[in-house]
Amino acid sequence: MVRIVRFQPKGNRLASSDKSGDIRVWDRSGKLVTRLEGHRNLVRTLSFHPSGKLLASGSKDGTMKLWDMEGLKLLGTVTHAELPFQVLEFAPDGKTLATGSTDGKVLLWDVAKLLPAPVRK
Repeated sequence: MVRIVRFQPKGNRLASSDKSGDIRVWDRSGKLVTRLEGHRNLVRTLSFHPSGKLLASGSKDGTMKLWDMEGLKLLGTVTHAELPFQVLEFAPDGKTLATGSTDGKVLLWDVAKLLPAPVRK
């Protein structure tokens, strides 16, 4: 069962998630490009950075992951006290990421601080 699908802005890909915890990246013709593996549980939410160069994923396992969509690799993981990430969305300027979880709170994250130093340039 596909849980969510998101088109990459300024790009030719889309991402989908299902109950496996994997994220599948597809080209616009429908061909599978790769599987991004790392979540232990259901990926509930996906959001592309406005540049299309980053993908954020939030999971029932209490982790949020940031993925490099050019190199198709994991950049970092944030754990939120084992609370599932229900929703996440990048601000239009790409500098902030908003998340919501089952505790009813919305958190704002500075995207630059979530990325490893070499990627912050």
